[in-house]
Amino acid sequence: MLKAEQRCNRGHSVKQNYIDTALHKKATIQYGFLKDEAASLLLQNELEQKIVESLDLLPEKCKKIFVKSRLEGLKHKEIARELGLSHKTALG
Repeated sequence: MLKAEQRCNRGHSVKQNYIDTALHKKATIQYGFLKDEAASLLLQNELEQKIVESLDLLPEKCKKIFVKSRLEGLKHKEIARELGLSHKTALG
């Protein structure tokens, strides 16, 4: 069990850094730093696809935790309770 949690945490950290970077780039695009709207939309779509691809690489438990935390806005305690996990696992 510990090894699975460690793998989840390690994979989560790498993918989280990538996703955070992608989300930052997406926000930059949305706020008009690119003058060409067509190029902006193309890049936005590419970034969204990369985020989805990155989420698909996560183990199922990690993906659920990430989605509930980042997309649904749940707190770690809420996620742990909802998924029947320890609070530390939900922090992963």
